[in-house]
Amino acid sequence: MSPITRDTQDVIARLLTNIGSRKEVEQYLRNYASVDAPKFAVVKASGSIIEGNLDALASSLSFLQRVGLVPIVVHGGSVQLDRALASAGIDVPFVKGLRKMTPAALEVARRVLHETNLRLVEALEALGTRVRPFTSGVLDVKRIETPDLGLVGEITSVREAGIAQAAQAGILPIVAPLGETAKGQILVVHADAVARSIALALKPHKVVYLTKRAAWPMRAERSARP
Repeated sequence: MSPITRDTQDVIARLLTNIGSRKEVEQYLRNYASVDAPKFAVVKASGSIIEGNLDALASSLSFLQRVGLVPIVVHGGSVQLDRALASAGIDVPFVKGLRKMTPAALEVARRVLHETNLRLVEALEALGTRVRPFTSGVLDVKRIETPDLGLVGEITSVREAGIAQAAQAGILPIVAPLGETAKGQILVVHADAVARSIALALKPHKVVYLTKRAAWPMRAERSARP
């Protein structure tokens, strides 16, 4: 690994300021070379961030990867899904804050979430960043037992080995909020719950929820050690 210049340290500090206190940032920099990759951070990026700030998001994530701080990235897709459902003429009501997933809505959601994952992957690869998409095989789920929610899942377990191995190898894992039941049924999962479950499995230093605000750079909506 190449030596860390003062300029590089300053940039890292500016980025990390968004996910921790000054004391935490200084600790990251002091221990930078020894941070175990999967233990660094889980970052959840909302669909609105990907929609409006993709270049900035990709640039920030790419920089972190280049200097050896490899976050595990979970993405949402609400903005993209709203648009796709409206275009398809599918009315999807919300039940207890979650979209009802009919078979028709699930078909659209799967396509949209795969496309959103690919969009972020391609933006990172265009910057020369090593990336690995995870659109299946990570989340074991069961159908939420709430009337009228439809094909929405809750996580029963996380198969974290693959994403941890990718991060350890310096490859950015990009995880979509889709899980499978024991019988192979695909279910949509809330992306915040995905980030939390992965964090509980891997116990990273930080969990960061990025959502759109009036201005960039990245903002930590909420960060906490699980």
